[in-house]
Amino acid sequence: HITKDQAIDTDPNLIAYYQFNENVFGSTIRDKAGSYHATLNESASLIESSVPVAGGEAELINLESTSFIYDMPSVGAELHFSDCDPLSGKVVVSRLNSAPDTSSNPDISNQYWIINSLTDANEGFSFLDSIKLTTTDSTFISSIINPSDAIIHTRNEREEGTNWSANTNALSLTNYQVTYDISARITGDQQIVLSNGAEGINADKPVKPCTVDSIPGKLLELPGNSGDYAVIPPLNLNTNTITMTAWIKPNGQQNDWAGILFSRGNSTTTGISIRSDNELRYHWNGDGWSWSSGAYAPLNEWSHVAFVIEPTQTTIYLNGVAFKRQVSNLIEAFDADLRIGNDANSGSRTFDGQIDEVCIWNRVLSQDEIRLLRHLTKDKIIETDNDLMVYLQFNEDSGTIYDKSNNTNNSTLNGSSERVISTAPVGGGLSEKLTVINPGTYSSISGVQLEFDEEGTLPNGDLIFTRINLRPDTITYLYPSSKSYWIINNYGSNQSFSSLTRMTFEDSGILTSFSSITDYRLLSRTENADGPLWNNEAFSSNKTLSQDLITFETGLSINTFGQYVLLNNFAKGWIGVDDTEWSNPLNWGGGIVPTISDEVIIPAYTPFSPFVTTPVQIKSLLIQNEAEVKVTTGSVGLN
Repeated sequence: HITKDQAIDTDPNLIAYYQFNENVFGSTIRDKAGSYHATLNESASLIESSVPVAGGEAELINLESTSFIYDMPSVGAELHFSDCDPLSGKVVVSRLNSAPDTSSNPDISNQYWIINSLTDANEGFSFLDSIKLTTTDSTFISSIINPSDAIIHTRNEREEGTNWSANTNALSLTNYQVTYDISARITGDQQIVLSNGAEGINADKPVKPCTVDSIPGKLLELPGNSGDYAVIPPLNLNTNTITMTAWIKPNGQQNDWAGILFSRGNSTTTGISIRSDNELRYHWNGDGWSWSSGAYAPLNEWSHVAFVIEPTQTTIYLNGVAFKRQVSNLIEAFDADLRIGNDANSGSRTFDGQIDEVCIWNRVLSQDEIRLLRHLTKDKIIETDNDLMVYLQFNEDSGTIYDKSNNTNNSTLNGSSERVISTAPVGGGLSEKLTVINPGTYSSISGVQLEFDEEGTLPNGDLIFTRINLRPDTITYLYPSSKSYWIINNYGSNQSFSSLTRMTFEDSGILTSFSSITDYRLLSRTENADGPLWNNEAFSSNKTLSQDLITFETGLSINTFGQYVLLNNFAKGWIGVDDTEWSNPLNWGGGIVPTISDEVIIPAYTPFSPFVTTPVQIKSLLIQNEAEVKVTTGSVGLN
């Protein structure tokens, strides 16, 4: 991308160089490196060039697998690569001392950069975590008042014309160096130019592919045919203290001995599998398979499974319930691939169904840990639990399945396996154990308070309270739902108990000023359920606006535990399924745009966030955490 003005005087092997820049009155094209001049023939002519070349500098770096920051001072670039993948190959960065051929923005710098990725696979690289660019264009830098005015634009490395993408604002400007984060969208072969302000900036921030998510996202779909599985390279753990966990949803009767998480090859034969009658089984050092665990995973339902090996004991957990075997377990090498959804003993030993949230710890998790982590994504422990060796969420759109544990034990898909939307009952949040063996009131940090009658039957054991800071996978009702949902797992000796006398929820995100105390509805479904299987439990009997408390008492008949979500039957709720337009009825529950008499709730994580482009009059507006309303050319008036 660099013109050869410097090479003319220093490279004796450059014998001819034609730039076609002459103002032609004759037909001669001058050789800038010597005397081998050329001539135009017939209809050949010289016109303005748009090729991406100019005077400047270029610098090449060799990428190292474990080095992710590269400073290239001669071209004013510092590249911070993603650490999601080991690096390989080469990268060339050129800084050209002229403006590009065309730009849709008149206030651009008189320098631009071109990145050429020469990776081994020639497939570019993941979005850079950040990039720092240093320009020598003092006129441009002096025109920048605030760092956010410096916009980074990109287009393909060989592209011409006005097809630039305005990606993001600068984070900082120090002297002549401008810094951008992952929103710059620098990946592979691109041209880069800076501008002072821009229209139509891309507002979505890319997510680093190996960053842990706090949403169910996607899952691994396995059709159950030979060759349909995901695979992790050998872990080489050499251990007899290990915990494997996953969520599974078997699609009907299973292939006999179908592998769920299984490593077989070289000196290793170990993992958890499922029989054709849906009983969970295990292998360890080729042994253990004959033990009948008694743990039967229900068909077509989500179940949480865990496989725990200790030197003197094997435990299989099904939804937090332990099935134990006292046995001597020697060290296993794990020197073979680990397959998700298949045992390599046979192509027929393939799981038919869905798998999500795969975790492998190089230690023994306690029963309490397994229960408390059951419904939670691992975003809160990822930086502190050094024994978490593998964490797969399957949330990528395509390509590599990234290990979120920071150990780069990445996985790949095989056969017809694919990633689809997950309905597993998991997400970011918090959990707590309370032991209920006496009547009275029990308050959980999850924001749920339960009251048990003095005379009734109690759970008589441990309850695990989980608050998931998302709406559940499916809500078929037209009213706005709470910003979170709750799951209570009962590990007491009494799965059924006397009906609760009172149930209170805190920080629902749907409590509004003008609604009455009976405008809130409690819905429930079983603890691992997905889909529209909600039951009406009760209408609220009290609310405390100052503390965001909603209490259910009258008509409450809960005598088993499961999942819970709240509805506001008074307010209008944004669902944002069609576009961003506030005035579009398809974006509102019930298909009716709010008016001056309506309280309005804007929840988080809808497909589209609302844009207000015309004057709007409503009664009140409640915007939940992580949600947003953009007011552009319109306004929002509250009555």
